[in-house]
Amino acid sequence: MTQAQLHAALAGAAEAEYAAFSSKLLGGAQKPLLGVRLPVLRRLAARLVRENGGAALSLCTRGQYFEDVMLKGMVLGRLPAPLDAVLAETRAFLGEIDNWSVCDSFCAGYLHAKKHPAEVFAFAKGCLSDTREFAARFGIVLLMDHFRCTPYAAEALSAISDVDAAGRYYVQMGIAWALATFYLQLPQAVLHLLRTHPDDSICRMAVRKLCESLRVPAGAKAQAKQIWKERKGI
Repeated sequence: MTQAQLHAALAGAAEAEYAAFSSKLLGGAQKPLLGVRLPVLRRLAARLVRENGGAALSLCTRGQYFEDVMLKGMVLGRLPAPLDAVLAETRAFLGEIDNWSVCDSFCAGYLHAKKHPAEVFAFAKGCLSDTREFAARFGIVLLMDHFRCTPYAAEALSAISDVDAAGRYYVQMGIAWALATFYLQLPQAVLHLLRTHPDDSICRMAVRKLCESLRVPAGAKAQAKQIWKERKGI
């Protein structure tokens, strides 16, 4: 696939109504949307890598639309290249992320975490101290997506809970999401954090997400609600 063919494929899959709908969900996204659905982008990313190998990333340089950035992340997440090159490209790509959707989709499709767990775990932990909002969120979500069911889980949860999220809404939301998600693997550790974490906003959002989960038992939800009441002196 050539770059011209790629751009034509994106244009052909664009849906104006879907673009308008998606733009309302993205909040602060800075780039215009074409309205290409995520399954289409995933198929395009897989085709690019299949047909172009390590050169696939060089075709994802336009950066004009939201989908350009999303597709680049999907390609990078499966790029057949040496790990040091992948991590260098990842570090650079973090500066292009300006919304939660690209961030979270990039994390979900970051297949290098399964191939090189120790190295990617260390890289993700390093991102937690990044002052850029979505770079820090990347570290949080990557640890949550790929390491909560591994021997790294306790260390990942501890590192996430220590992130300074002050004034960064999407980092706060990422931590809250992680606390609620890690409950199934580390219930006592999560309940302890709900009692002791210094950020009320994070704990409130974590309790809400935990209570919304269909996988968390009713007793645990009641316990989380009680912890929140005790925090607030109710």
